[in-house]
Amino acid sequence: MEGVLLSALGGHGEAVSRARPPMDLGDLDKRTLYLQVHAIEKSTVNGYATGARDYLRFCLTHSLPIDPTPQTLARYIAYTSQFIASGPKYLTGVRHFLNDLYPDFDSSRNHPLVTSAIRGSKKIRADPVRRKLPLRLEHLTRFLDLARKSGSYDDLLFITILACCFYACHRSGELGLRTVTVNRRVYGRLFTGKPRTVEAWRAPVVTRWATAVTAVIRVLYMSYYFFKITC
Repeated sequence: MEGVLLSALGGHGEAVSRARPPMDLGDLDKRTLYLQVHAIEKSTVNGYATGARDYLRFCLTHSLPIDPTPQTLARYIAYTSQFIASGPKYLTGVRHFLNDLYPDFDSSRNHPLVTSAIRGSKKIRADPVRRKLPLRLEHLTRFLDLARKSGSYDDLLFITILACCFYACHRSGELGLRTVTVNRRVYGRLFTGKPRTVEAWRAPVVTRWATAVTAVIRVLYMSYYFFKITC
C-alpha cells in the first residue's frame, strides 16, 4: 500500500533508500530519546530537576504517594510556603518529570484547591508595600536651586523632567525613551522618511507616526521648560 501511494505521488523508493538508508528501530528509539532530552536547555532541565527533587523529598518525608492529586499539591504548597517562595515555580519541574506518568497533572494543578493555596502563599510571603513620599513644590524649588548652582546640563535636564511630570501629571517613564535603538527608529522614520531598522516597518503606519509625533511634542514641551528654567 505504501509503495503504491509513493508511486502515485511520483516518488522512487530505491532512490530515497540510497539517499537515506533505513535504521534499526532500537537505534531510532535511542535517537528519539536523545532529541527529547535536548528539547530544552540544560540549565532549564537542572532547574526542573530541583523542583522535582524537592517534591519527591516532601512526599517521602510525609509518607505520601507521589501521585500529584490536588490535595497532595496543595499540601506541598502549604509546606514549602513556610520556608521558600519558589514552591509554585517548582511545580513546573514536577510536571516536566511526572506528566508522562500522571497525565492528569494539569487538571490537578489547576484545581481550585491548589490555585487558592498558591495565591495565599504569594500574599503571605509578599514584600510589604512601601509607598514613596509625594513630590512637593518645595522639592522642585530645591532641585532648581541646586541645578542652577551646578550649571550641569544633566541637572538642568533632571529638573526639567521633574517639572514636566509635576505640572502635566506625567509619569516619569513617559518622558524618556528606554533605549538608543528606539530613539533612532522613531526619529529616523520621522526626519528621513526611511526606517532605520526592519522592526520599524512591522508596526502599523498610524502607530509609527503617532509615536513619532508624541515624541516630538514631549521634546518641545521639555525644551520649553528647560529654557524657562535656564533663562
